[in-house]
Amino acid sequence: RNTLEPISTLITALQVELRPRVEALKARLAQLGPPPAAVAGATAPPVDENREEREAQIAGLARVEGLVAAANALQVQATQLRASIADARRKQLSGRVLARTPGIFSPTLWSEALAAMPTDLRALRMLAQDWGSIVRARVQDGRIAALVLPLLVGIGMFVLRQWLIPHLTRRDPEATDVSQRKRVLVAIGIAVGRTLTVAITLGLMFVAMDSIGLLPGRIKDLAQALLLAFIFVASARALADACFAPNLPSWRLFGMQETTARQLVIFIATIAGLMLAEVAVEALLVATSASLPSAILVKCLFLIAIAIATLAALHSLRSPDEEEECALGPYVAPNRSAGVLKIAGWTAITVVVFAVAIGYVALASFIVRQLIWAALVAAIIYLAIQLVAVTIGAIPRDKRMASAIHANIGVSRRSLEQFSVLVAGLINVTLVLLGFLMVLAPFGVESNDIIPAARQALVGFTIGEVTISLSAIMIAVLTFVLILGAVRAIQRWLSSTFLPTTELESGIRNSITTALGYLGFFIAAMVALSQLGLSLSNVAIVAGALSVGIGLGLQSIVNNFVSGLILLWERSIRVGDWVVIGADQGHVRRISVRATEIETFDRAAVIVPNSNLVSGVVKNWVHNGRSGRFTIKVGVSYTADADEIRDLLLSLAAGHAEVLRDPPPRVFLTDFGEKAVNFDLHGFVADVGTGGRIKSEISFKILRELKARDALPPR
Repeated sequence: RNTLEPISTLITALQVELRPRVEALKARLAQLGPPPAAVAGATAPPVDENREEREAQIAGLARVEGLVAAANALQVQATQLRASIADARRKQLSGRVLARTPGIFSPTLWSEALAAMPTDLRALRMLAQDWGSIVRARVQDGRIAALVLPLLVGIGMFVLRQWLIPHLTRRDPEATDVSQRKRVLVAIGIAVGRTLTVAITLGLMFVAMDSIGLLPGRIKDLAQALLLAFIFVASARALADACFAPNLPSWRLFGMQETTARQLVIFIATIAGLMLAEVAVEALLVATSASLPSAILVKCLFLIAIAIATLAALHSLRSPDEEEECALGPYVAPNRSAGVLKIAGWTAITVVVFAVAIGYVALASFIVRQLIWAALVAAIIYLAIQLVAVTIGAIPRDKRMASAIHANIGVSRRSLEQFSVLVAGLINVTLVLLGFLMVLAPFGVESNDIIPAARQALVGFTIGEVTISLSAIMIAVLTFVLILGAVRAIQRWLSSTFLPTTELESGIRNSITTALGYLGFFIAAMVALSQLGLSLSNVAIVAGALSVGIGLGLQSIVNNFVSGLILLWERSIRVGDWVVIGADQGHVRRISVRATEIETFDRAAVIVPNSNLVSGVVKNWVHNGRSGRFTIKVGVSYTADADEIRDLLLSLAAGHAEVLRDPPPRVFLTDFGEKAVNFDLHGFVADVGTGGRIKSEISFKILRELKARDALPPR
């Protein structure tokens, strides 16, 4: 499989390289056109100026298409081989895991194991004697002195583990208000520090012993198994202490009670010790070529021991009653997920015990090891995610760091928060995928099973005659975003910097910037489609498909879009205009693709579809100019002099500084009411927006003058 992957990658690269050449040759042949047709009765062939070039292009196209066909066939063969290899590996794994042997209650298993015990013990003594003779030989020739340096390093690592790491990662038991960041960093320091010291010490000893010949043959396999087992035990113990923090509730990463934390640490230590013993015994059995019944019986006994330890832990993790909670310390809300974990634990142990009883020992061992491995991976990924949360995710909350980034780089706090959330999310997704891959590793799934598929999807794969390339899609999306961002920047520059310096009114400025946005979006879409390799014919196909959708359910959206373009072109309604639509009136604030936003005088936003503005009746107070007329209706008593009232109204209107002199104010006697004679005063203002205020000011003056003349009509 490893030999197949580079070949498959090379074939994919050749396919990507050959496709543009085929398209270029076809385009050149289309430009040259077909050869001229022979005329009936002609004795000489027609003159063809491009004959040699056309023949060369046809021959080149045939060669390249042959290479493409061969590459496609090889790629199909590689895919079939990969599938065959995957099937063979799955069969091998299932055959190994589902192999049935005598169960633990089988008398034959016990009798054969006891019968083989003398032979197994003799083989163990011989192995010990052989290794002892090798050790004595290395002592005699002086090469044993090479272990002095690793021993000194081991002593240093022991001192580091017992003194320096606890000093650097000290957790104050009296602390009550510990930040999440400090808890996570200290927990990671404990887990990494304790694991690395053991791994470095044992790794150096292994390399040194192997270099002087102290680990020959089967001894080396035994030592390697013990090395990995000790590192596993050290990491499990360190992670348990780091996450559960027994006797240190303020430093605990999980919300749980003290008794639960202590019991979990004890359980993890017990399981780790049993796994270490099992690995050591199994390695010895392999090194001594022990009998199969002995190996099966040993595995059964260890599985039963692990099941008993797990059952004891599950029984001790029962939920305490209220009095026990009060006696143990402050109340901690019960974790609802603990019940699910307990059910899963009881189920797994039941399956393991039943499998050991009926003879599926390999399956039971695989389940136990997989659960332990999954728990270890989950703890590591959890700590990594928490580290991302308290570092990258906490940058916006750190006022000092956010201020420093803003001062040096110019990134605002909001942008910094969005960036940190995005980066933290991407890292967390990567960590989860990595953990998922690590959990699947015992099933035979490796990175080489996933990377080729991801690489093929990234480079491109063909469905029928359509080639889908994730890399091309990402490049197209990036191109679209960059061009659209540049257009938005130009729009902001025009609307805020350049257009205000011109004499254009606000409606024309808004039309220019909006039209530029539509044009930029269209250009960005076309460039992005060209990055995907879509020709105009393919775009026409997509447009045809969209037309069906438009006919079925997108009529209103397209209608509003076209209406918006009509509004921007005809400029019957512009930004800033005072319009009346039905019972609502206000100023136009924005004309977008689908609708127009109108702000009423009550500061309410009314969203009106563009189609309503084009096909409906709209009153625009300022369409032909800002000037407008106001009307004041005045009623006076029949005893008042009508000519005097007319002159009074004209003088009050003409006396206001904002009332236009041309056209001049006018007064009309409209009708004779039951108790009053009614007049209409018409005046004109330069800006219709000020008409209400001017009307109110003149009305106050009219009321005062009528009261002074006792000309108000009777009530």
